[in-house]
Amino acid sequence: MLSSGAGALDQNCSMKSLENVFAAALLPLVFALPATPALAVTSYGTSEPVPYVAAFSPATGFSGSPHAGTMRLLISNGMIHGTYSGISVMPDRFNDRIVPVDGTIAPDGYVQLHVDGALSFSGSMDGNGILSGTATYLGRIYEFMAKPGEPGRALESGPTTR
Repeated sequence: MLSSGAGALDQNCSMKSLENVFAAALLPLVFALPATPALAVTSYGTSEPVPYVAAFSPATGFSGSPHAGTMRLLISNGMIHGTYSGISVMPDRFNDRIVPVDGTIAPDGYVQLHVDGALSFSGSMDGNGILSGTATYLGRIYEFMAKPGEPGRALESGPTTR
């Protein structure tokens, strides 16, 4: 749980700040990713939805609160489909709802996602399945990061490909 004294963002919220918010808000719940070999991002996709824990925080200033959620993503033939559900401490339109996620992934790892028509993400997926980039939510720009796994449980390896 975030409090106003712990994990507060400074006026120039950078990617490092987002990582700190992600760690402060979710690390007790989430996990330390095990060391795994880098996974190639392919257009062949996963055979089952992969669970993710996501966090996004305002890219500039501290005029908004960080958000967190869980996703289940199925990646197949360059397409991404799945669901998102908010788990933010602060009020969030996604809390206690399961909403659709649709998007694309290019062979070089470039990703675009759309969450229920309210949140759009563009960035990249690294070899371990970690998504990072920027998001637009309620007309504001956010820094976004999502890691494979579920709150309280590590994913043994990144998204499987075939």
